[in-house]
Amino acid sequence: MSIYIYNNLKIGLSIIFLNLFAENRKGSGRMEIKVKHKIGHPPEVVYKVFRDKMMEYVKYLPNVTKVVIMERQDIDDNLTRMRVQWHGMGQIPEIIRSILKPEMISWEDWEDWDTEKLECRWVIKPYYFTEFVRCEGAWRFNPSGDSSCIATCDGVFNVTIKEFPPFPKFIVKKASPAIEKMIGTYLGPNLKNVFSAVEKMIEHENR
Repeated sequence: MSIYIYNNLKIGLSIIFLNLFAENRKGSGRMEIKVKHKIGHPPEVVYKVFRDKMMEYVKYLPNVTKVVIMERQDIDDNLTRMRVQWHGMGQIPEIIRSILKPEMISWEDWEDWDTEKLECRWVIKPYYFTEFVRCEGAWRFNPSGDSSCIATCDGVFNVTIKEFPPFPKFIVKKASPAIEKMIGTYLGPNLKNVFSAVEKMIEHENR
């Protein structure tokens, strides 16, 4: 395998954990997160399941193997602060698994849940490539007028890779378009899978 192909794999595939968090690209090295999904249940119900049942609805997410609630603190009657650890892998092809280490596709989600506004503001902190990645935004749960919920995710995702020793800068620069293309292809559908997982969880509880 040539060093160029290996470098694309090492950089691009190592950030496959970001597969849950973006949809549209705007500008070099920057992606805008903007996803919307209608769920046929009241927003208050969707909000509570989304916040409180993560360890249960994860079974409906094909590229996530485990969720761990590291911290949960009720600041007051309205605000809940959480630190959640996510572990990826799931249906990633076997050939890619041989390259990835667990910490490359694990990350922490720092969350502030606002019950009055029915929203969650979050910041993603990866364990790998931490210095290259900025990802933050908000989940929101709005009524649709028919006892349903319009769930949205809006935010920003930045990847800035100037150097990646021991590889030369020109190789890193060439790898960047491949990374952006991969992320743009997979992240939107996988993020929508989170909404679908929550909906399946609610339907399961209502049986």
